[in-house]
Amino acid sequence: MAKGDAPTGVVTELGAEKAEAEVDAGFEFAFNNKAFSDRVLRIEVVGTSCKRRRYKAKDNEGEGIDSSCVVMGTPGLRVKTIHVSSVILAARSSFFFKLFSNGVKKSGQRQTKIRIADSEENAFMELLKFMYNGRLTPTTESTLLVDILMAADKFDVVSCIKLCSQRLIGQPMTLESAVRCLDIPCSISMAADLSEAAKKFLSKRYEKFLSTKMN
Repeated sequence: MAKGDAPTGVVTELGAEKAEAEVDAGFEFAFNNKAFSDRVLRIEVVGTSCKRRRYKAKDNEGEGIDSSCVVMGTPGLRVKTIHVSSVILAARSSFFFKLFSNGVKKSGQRQTKIRIADSEENAFMELLKFMYNGRLTPTTESTLLVDILMAADKFDVVSCIKLCSQRLIGQPMTLESAVRCLDIPCSISMAADLSEAAKKFLSKRYEKFLSTKMN
């Protein structure tokens, strides 16, 4: 072993973070880059006060793909258009794989519509970026991590679900993130661990509150 080398199999915390950040980071240059895109993703952002129901996301050819709860029934408050690569998104997400597989059989418009709540906007944009570069910002707050986790579950991005879960388990909770963790669907990997950690955090906060009141 060369002088200064770390022992084989030993990874420092900094090294682990660096290794995590460099996973599949080779497509960041293609994000929202027309030259490397074959589709336009039309993102319709609507108000969270609207009623929610299960719906089918449709591409312009009329093919439907089931998605989980997404706001419907009102005009979009804002519209964003992002140039995307169907190959990259389909490789990361089974939702987009099915969506693009249905549309690619037919010619015509290459625009695909996705409707989300305004409260989901930041998380969805982070999820799109993750599908290109394979990483999350190291300083991402725990509340946003929960939002990204929920978005990753909705759009079936398994690698992002795992990374968000690992991050949430490994960093301090806040009151808001703990409450949000209790709402994570049990179908999500590590949901039980996150729920248990949230319950312990809230229990300690409650005990601390009671002791303060009694003194």
